[in-house]
Amino acid sequence: MAEQQRIHPVPEPEHELPVQKPSVPLVPKGSFSSEKDVAFLLLSSERALDRLELVVEFRSATASTIEQAFVTQGGSENAGVV
Repeated sequence: MAEQQRIHPVPEPEHELPVQKPSVPLVPKGSFSSEKDVAFLLLSSERALDRLELVVEFRSATASTIEQAFVTQGGSENAGVV
């Protein structure tokens, strides 16, 4: 027979643990106070996405170039080296 394990409930704490506030504010005072700041952040995030797309395109082009060079040197695409 398989031995059954009894699951015991986790006891509730008798009192709540104190919440510690961070010593450094997570968001500095006065940040994001103007529309100019928000516009800058939005523009920065859009540029970051464009840069990411460029990196992906570059890696894809690099892989394609390596594959073409390998096949040109007498290898095959199915050799597993790409």
